[in-house]
Amino acid sequence: DVPWYADSEWNNVKGQLSTVDRDYGHVHSIIHSIGTHQIHHLFTKVPHYYL
Repeated sequence: DVPWYADSEWNNVKGQLSTVDRDYGHVHSIIHSIGTHQIHHLFTKVPHYYL
């Protein structure tokens, strides 16, 4: 289930960390571990290839 927050409960960190995890199988390495992309929203100066 994807979390849903009322306006009074929502904040940027909750929004940045709310994600849907998926198993990408053999495509995982091709798409550069996109499942860790939410970390980039917290640390925007970290390039995707360091995640």
